[in-house]
Formats: sequence, C-alpha cells, structure tokens
Amino acid sequence: MTKYLLGELLGRGGMGQVHSARDRYGKAVVVKRLRNTLAGDRLMAARFMNEAQLAERVAHPNVIKVLDKGEAEDGSPYLVMDRAHGISLGKAIDRDGPFAVERALRVAAQLLEGLQAIHDARVVHADMKSSNVLIDDADRVTIIDFGLARTLTKEPERTGMVAGTPAFMAPEVITGAPPTAAADIYAVGVMLYEMLTGNTPFAGSSDIFDAHLHEVAISPSLRAPEQNIPAAIDRMVLRALEKSPAARWLNVREFALAVEDALAAEQMITTMDIWAARTTMRREGSNVPATTVDFGASKNTVRREKAARLPTPMPPAADDSAPELPLVSKRNTRDTVQPHDVISAALERAQQLIENRSARAAVTELESTLAMLTPDIASELPMAAETWRIQTVLAALYDGLGKKERARRLALVAYKNALRTGCKLAEARTKALIERFEQQKRPPSRVRFAKGSSQFQRMKR
Repeated sequence: MTKYLLGELLGRGGMGQVHSARDRYGKAVVVKRLRNTLAGDRLMAARFMNEAQLAERVAHPNVIKVLDKGEAEDGSPYLVMDRAHGISLGKAIDRDGPFAVERALRVAAQLLEGLQAIHDARVVHADMKSSNVLIDDADRVTIIDFGLARTLTKEPERTGMVAGTPAFMAPEVITGAPPTAAADIYAVGVMLYEMLTGNTPFAGSSDIFDAHLHEVAISPSLRAPEQNIPAAIDRMVLRALEKSPAARWLNVREFALAVEDALAAEQMITTMDIWAARTTMRREGSNVPATTVDFGASKNTVRREKAARLPTPMPPAADDSAPELPLVSKRNTRDTVQPHDVISAALERAQQLIENRSARAAVTELESTLAMLTPDIASELPMAAETWRIQTVLAALYDGLGKKERARRLALVAYKNALRTGCKLAEARTKALIERFEQQKRPPSRVRFAKGSSQFQRMKR
C-alpha cells in the first residue's frame, strides 16, 4: 500500500478500520483496511474484498465512491474511497433534535436516490442505518459502508447468519431471511421516522427484536406532536415499516415518488399561503376577488390559520384524490359561470390534494382548469388575466416537482396577466415569484477546503 500515506484513524467497525490518507498526488482519500486482529482470517478477507467489488459497481453522488482496491504488503486487503465530509445522520439528529418536516423529506429523497442507484447496480446494501449515512453542512447525503452488502437476486440464498443493527432490521431479517431490497426500504423508513421524531420506532422497547416482529409502530405525528407531521406522511412512513415485505413500497422508486410528492406539497405550504389568509383583494371598481399569496409565511402559521378557518380535510379516497367539487363544462364556462368562481373551485380542490400530499394530482387539476379557461395560454380575453392566481400556484408546484424551467416560464405568464388586472398586490406577488426562481438559477458559491481541515471558505465565482 505504498501508493497511499495513511493518516489518523477515523473509525473502527466489526470488520474494518478507516484511516484518512493521501494518494501520491496529495489528494485526500479514505482507506479502509481489515482490522489488525483479523489480518490472518481468510473468511474475513474474502468478505472484505466482496464489499469492495460490490461498492465499486455503484456510481452516484449520494453513494461513497470507490477509487481503488488491493492488498497491502502483508497480504491484507484494503479499499480506497473518496473523502466524504460531514457527520453521521445519527449524530446530526442527536445534535439538532428532530428535523423539520421539509428537511427530513429532503434528506430522505437523497437517501432514496442513492439507494436506487445501489439497487440498479444489483446490490442490496443490507446495513442501511443512520450511522452509515453522512450528512454535511449543506445536508448533502452520502451512503457509506458496504460491509454487509450482497448481490441482489430474485431468490437470495439463506446463509444462516443474521447481521445488522437491531433498531433498523426488518422483521424478516430478524427471523433469518436474507436481506432484500424490501429490507433496505424498511431501514430507510426507520431513518425517516428517526429524522421526524428524534427516535427510531421501537426505541426504549425491552425487547427490540420482538417489537419489530409484533408491535405496531406509533405514527410519527403521535410520537412527536409538536412537529405538525401531516397524516399523509404518517401513512407514507408506516407503509415503509409494514411487517410484511409485500405490504411495503413496491420498490425504492415508488417510495421516492411518494417522498417527492410530499416534499412538493411541503414546499407549497411553506412558501405560499394561497388560501389560508382568506383575505380579498379587489381592483378599483371591480367585484372580482383574488387570493393573497404569502411567500414568507411559516408552515406552522399557515396550518394554524387554515385549521381555524377550514373544515377538517376529508381523508383521501382509494385513488388518493380529494372529494369532488362541482364540475363546470368547457362549453358553457364563459356563458354561465364567472371565471373567478371556476378558479376558486379549482384552487379549493387543489388545496385538498396538496394537504393530502398529492402534488401531481393538484398539478393535473390546475392544468385542466387553466386549459378550460384559456385554450391559448397567450389569450387576451379578459378572463385570462384572472388566471394569474392558478398560474402562480401551478408554477410553485412545478418548482417543487423539479420542473424549474416550466415553473419559470409560467411565472412570467402569470406576471403578465397580473399586470393586466391593474391590481398592485397581484403584480407584487407574481413579481416576487419570478425573482425567487431567478435567484435559484444563480450559480452556487464554490467551496474550497483548507488542507488538513474540515473548515471551508465560500468563494464567489
């Protein structure tokens, strides 16, 4: 291992020990070696090399990158990886307490992206837990430690060995079944629960193995009521924690889409109080009401205000949609119904869908209404101006779902329509939305790491 200059010991696990190091060009890396006490153990050496081979299959920003592997002069194997910055997710939760809902969802989204890449490489991680996830000051996630990983197969063989960390082990793994993709999904559900509440689902149980097998996890919202966790997120987490693998999310991608929807809805509540204020703007000499948009309202304030004004939202139907509102046919919209009535009904329905964390369904609802009112998005009809209300909400949803350019374009259309209404507040709100999107497009600051230090300085490009 003459190619690498070993530095301080960063950590030690059951099989390996991890050192900071530098390669021959001075690049900072991490070297994982078999523990000194296991140097002559051929079985452990074989397992160690299996870890290296499986880990190097995966290339993803949220997964530790393997750079090299080999054997030292004494024949013991080693593994060289990129240096990932940050602390473990578990330590971050201990330090910060439960994460805000939006922060927890952002971290979970990255976890699932990395895990999807692992599964796409036909690998089961088999040891997903908060101490095997690093998170830096910008909440960037890196999944580490493939020590228990194995090849993903349709019918994995039983090895007779039960390994893992009890708080994160799926029930079937506890009973001796080999770990599968479903077990990784269970472990991510445990981590999301831990981020939202500050504890794993069965923390404090006298027999944690029995708890995983037989106890029903308390929903996150009841475990941490001060967090204001929506019922839709309760359902999402508890589905990941189902005892039966078949009852969990079908795969990582399905779980990730649910998290993405919840995150888009959470961003919507955080950045836009489109309905809660229930105040009325009126143009001078006009009876057409519009709705206040509050880009700075906190989500807790928004929820409290909505709770005081609105009836309790009905639970989602079997197709996860909100209760239906009266429909208006495209044929008679302009003749029999005022545009603001159609817009208000659409916003009300979209609100219920967003509350139920069905962001995509809300997008479909608003897109359909917008098409009904303005078959041509550049329409100069008087009613088109009032569609700025739908367009701002829809743009925010596009942004939350990652459709940044579509969001920006629609915000520009909304601003144009707001100008046509003659309402100063509508103009200010739509302009603020455009400015927010433009700010997101600015290039990020570069980060320069000082040698031998985890401290960094930000440098403008």
